Amino acid sequence: MATLAWMKMTGDMEVVAALDRLPAKVTQKVVKVAVSKGLNRLARAIRWNLSKNVGRDAGMPVPKTGNLKGSIVRRTQKKRGRLIATIGPSYKKAGGHAHLIEHGTVKRQTKAGKSTGSGPALPFQRKAFESTAAEVQNIIETYLRDGVLREAKK
Repeated sequence: MATLAWMKMTGDMEVVAALDRLPAKVTQKVVKVAVSKGLNRLARAIRWNLSKNVGRDAGMPVPKTGNLKGSIVRRTQKKRGRLIATIGPSYKKAGGHAHLIEHGTVKRQTKAGKSTGSGPALPFQRKAFESTAAEVQNIIETYLRDGVLREAKK
């Protein structure tokens, strides 16, 4: 199960107009740098939530987070002319259990009837996105504005 969050950027019309005037490759570079800087902030928040066990109720066992924390990666890629930015655990870097931590598990048992337990949800990604959405958007807007001004001077 994937956790999806969308952020639509709207902003200063002067910056948007300036981006339109720049060559396409330059615009892509400026946007990619700005989005990457915003994703860096979100990645720090996700890792912090994992280390502080945000969302954990009192009395719950503290999960080990080393592998999961180290698997948080950010990716930017271009698809159909749009920049797609993703952040989250990499299954190649031992983050394959992230969905179990984020959403929890139900009580389950083996075929022989032995209980294998359950795990409560610890929504570390969702909480990080909710708590930093405005800050990430401000970071992206700032880097966009600075990038446009820097490229316009060239």
